[in-house]
Amino acid sequence: MTDESGTAEVWIASYPTGTFKQQLSRAGGDFPQWAESELFFLSPDRRVMAARVTAGAAGVQIATPQALFAVPHLVDTDPLRAAAAHPYVAARDGRRFLVAERARDPNAPPLTVLVNWPAVLNR
Repeated sequence: MTDESGTAEVWIASYPTGTFKQQLSRAGGDFPQWAESELFFLSPDRRVMAARVTAGAAGVQIATPQALFAVPHLVDTDPLRAAAAHPYVAARDGRRFLVAERARDPNAPPLTVLVNWPAVLNR
């Protein structure tokens, strides 16, 4: 992901040489993530996009990105504030997603996560 053009866009580039470089998103995009042979990213209108990427003797082929689903209630998606965590994560096979959404009910109780719960049971 780069904002060299003034807008956040998703690119694919060879590493470390950088001899191959191609823009994937067309109208903005951030939070890219690989899963098998697909690259996912978040569009500015909060849709998870997917593009199949294949590499072979003929070079790199990148399919046109397709919208998978909308996520209108995402938690903070400002890249500067959310640099440590993506607002979504794809399973390795790209078939399931975990999305961090805000509670739609303002009176919803907070979520409590108990880490190392087997140790609590042993007390």
